[in-house]
Amino acid sequence: MGIDGRSWPDRMGACYDPAMTREQLDAILDRVRTWPKERQEDAAQVLLAMEGEAATPYVLDAEDEADIDAALREIEGGEPPVSDEEVRAVLYRYRT
Repeated sequence: MGIDGRSWPDRMGACYDPAMTREQLDAILDRVRTWPKERQEDAAQVLLAMEGEAATPYVLDAEDEADIDAALREIEGGEPPVSDEEVRAVLYRYRT
């Protein structure tokens, strides 16, 4: 849940559907097949990159682990890693 009480998919609205069906995926791919060749190639490259990322697990380095441990200690101590105002500022920046 987010700070506003809504789950991430609910906050994302119509642009993200975590329960996308095979039929929806097929419909999107059918539409992609109607795009100009260059755009189809772009879409294929993006999908191939996503597939590669999914196959390769991310390995934390020592700095990543230290950052995560520090954030968890802050949360366990009752202090959020960022203020509500900082979150609002970031959301506002990316919504405009």
